[in-house]
Amino acid sequence: MDDSAQSGMGTTVTALAVLPGEEPRVMVANVGDSRTYVWRNGRLDRISIDHSYVQELVNEGIITPEEARTHPRRNIVTRALGIDRSVQVDVFTYEVRTGDRLVLCSDGLVDEVSDAEISKVIGQHSNAQECAEALIMVANTNGGRDNTTVVVVDIADDISAPVAVVPDNDDTQQIESVPPVLVKEKRRITVGMTLFWSALVIIVLGVIVIMGVYGRSGYYLDFTKDDTVAIYRGRVGGVLWFDPTIDTETELKGDDLPPDILRDVMTNREFASSSQARKFLSLVQQVILNSTTTTVPTTTTTVG
Repeated sequence: MDDSAQSGMGTTVTALAVLPGEEPRVMVANVGDSRTYVWRNGRLDRISIDHSYVQELVNEGIITPEEARTHPRRNIVTRALGIDRSVQVDVFTYEVRTGDRLVLCSDGLVDEVSDAEISKVIGQHSNAQECAEALIMVANTNGGRDNTTVVVVDIADDISAPVAVVPDNDDTQQIESVPPVLVKEKRRITVGMTLFWSALVIIVLGVIVIMGVYGRSGYYLDFTKDDTVAIYRGRVGGVLWFDPTIDTETELKGDDLPPDILRDVMTNREFASSSQARKFLSLVQQVILNSTTTTVPTTTTTVG
């Protein structure tokens, strides 16, 4: 169902799936600035590419990756789910090895924690759950200005083959094989857990989409870092990791504004649509223009 009022609202996502086959591989999909990393033998590498304004600046050599972390436009994404009817998704396969650790995260982590810090935390925790919790804790400690989501996946040995694990024993006796019924039971449990986690992911994604729709609705006035008046799209202060973005930037400065208009901007006056906000600013510009127009008196000379 189409809803023009919700046009332009979206979210970012990164996801992976384990592919069947003898060679261990995963398929990675990415839209926006959520990331997928691989940690292997103490080294952290990003295997997804951000679809963002600052990433394009990095690609062109205008700024460094470290400068991108603190750039004022770092929250502007060039691709997102839900904005257009179709979206270009980066989908690729990646060969993994036993012992690899994959980290999927939102920009709430990478905005607060450098890649070097992420790698250090990963190396300090052998348990995937503890590692994810530790990364979130570091992000919150460093400021936690955005919602932080982290998923850690460890690549273990193939567990599809029936293997019996027994304690060490000096007795030289025959070890019985695992009964086939136990293997089938284990597989049933695995399928059940897969369905459970799949349902949970769908629910979480649904909540994210709903919050994204709310977080990207509405328009308001505010000053940019250059002290110019701009129309922002979204909610003041953002919702979760859905930060407001600049819809229209003007050349109006704070010093140009009448007191009542200045108050409107400072209190983030809200509008239902972008056109409504632009119409308001057009009237403001007309008021300023009229107030600066002066009338030059005519001089009459009488010859007697």
